[in-house]
Amino acid sequence: MATRRLRPSLLSVSVALILAVVSVVGFGLSKSNTDKQEQALLQSNTTLAADYASQIFSGLATSLSSAAASVTSTNGSPTAFEHAEAVTSPLVMLLVRKTGATYVVTAVAGGGFQPGQVLEGDALSTVEHAGAKLIAGPVDFNGKLSTARFAIGAPTVPAGLVVYEQFSLDPYTATPVTTGKPFEQLKVALYGAGPISMHNLLVSTSSSLPFTGPVARATVTVGSSDWTLVAVARHPLIGGFAKSSSIMLLVLGLLMALIVGAAIDILARRRRYAEGVAAERTQELIEAQASLVRRERLSAVGEMATVIGHELRNPLGA
Repeated sequence: MATRRLRPSLLSVSVALILAVVSVVGFGLSKSNTDKQEQALLQSNTTLAADYASQIFSGLATSLSSAAASVTSTNGSPTAFEHAEAVTSPLVMLLVRKTGATYVVTAVAGGGFQPGQVLEGDALSTVEHAGAKLIAGPVDFNGKLSTARFAIGAPTVPAGLVVYEQFSLDPYTATPVTTGKPFEQLKVALYGAGPISMHNLLVSTSSSLPFTGPVARATVTVGSSDWTLVAVARHPLIGGFAKSSSIMLLVLGLLMALIVGAAIDILARRRRYAEGVAAERTQELIEAQASLVRRERLSAVGEMATVIGHELRNPLGA
């Protein structure tokens, strides 16, 4: 006896497919909505973190302005500058005088430079653009240390003088910029002015750069320059349950499509089975009735033959 293949019915397949499509569409809409909420929260937190960093660097501008005021009051005295500015490593502060086309260090607070040294490179580029407002020079990362440079010049200080400041640090070491409350839920990287690249990285709370996935950016104001803060969330900001709700919706929808399709197919199979049984029994009844009719006909023929034989024997006997 040949076995019948269990093929799902067209109705069950159609219903399951419709429910699956609805589940996929619902998943897409739900995920899009949660992604938008996550990105909005990420951007909001990144903006708060950038504002916090801007406030920290505004303190740096205040210290340089204070040093500039001291230089003005002492008429650019190198000795007074060295005694007034007590800084510790890695911070360095210089009093620089323009001599012709060069800028020469006249006083040093900190280390790394010597009086009489001629500035060059990024330090020279920074002091050349110094003005009344704090200017942030190039930020560079050499693979081990990041260096940031700042300067303020005339008319905040006497003409021909510039107050220069710089510091170097390991960008992956915790600093006040990256340990404040706005950074608790974020991984951040702060880049100097210009394109975002490892060459102008200042600080970062993660060594996995560049960041991948949903990323937010915000501007950190440093004097007259704009630096860029890039951030990603450490954990879903909208909550783990809300983040996974779209996946749960998809799984439940597909499971429901499978269950409903299977239920419809089972009901259809039962209906077909019942119809088959009814048809078989009907056929059996028809065949039984036909057999009964044949037997009755044969019985009638037999009785008729008996009567005819009896009638024939009577005259033959006579």
